[in-house]
Amino acid sequence: MITVIEFSPFLAQVGDCIVEANNMTKRNVGDEMIIGMEEAIKHMRGKKTKAVTHKVEIPDDIDVRLIRKHLNLSRQSFADRFGFSARTLQHWEQGSRHPHGAARILLLLLKRDPETVEDILNDRRAKMLVPLRKKAKHAGTERHSR
Repeated sequence: MITVIEFSPFLAQVGDCIVEANNMTKRNVGDEMIIGMEEAIKHMRGKKTKAVTHKVEIPDDIDVRLIRKHLNLSRQSFADRFGFSARTLQHWEQGSRHPHGAARILLLLLKRDPETVEDILNDRRAKMLVPLRKKAKHAGTERHSR
């Protein structure tokens, strides 16, 4: 399980007033960072804060070899394509080491939806959005960029 703690996402207390971050016309990022760190310290000490905690369930046992084989990739090709070292993959597949943190999340995504990961890594989606932005500019007219 991975726990993500979010501090002061919408509210910031500057001096004596509490303001919504979205409505602030002049922001003092330094003060916001200090407030966030103070909240983090309070949270770590068990005091009540405005922190929001998100728990994400990631399975401990991820079969890296099975994911790689399902994608019909050699160890080196899989490593090159998704940013791992071939040696690390070897350790994971042999069970002498286990993936942690972001690597576990990436492997889970590759297991569940490899096409989306490929699209993101190859920036296909960003290229697809460009024509949509051009169309949105001319909304209400018959002219559309293609």
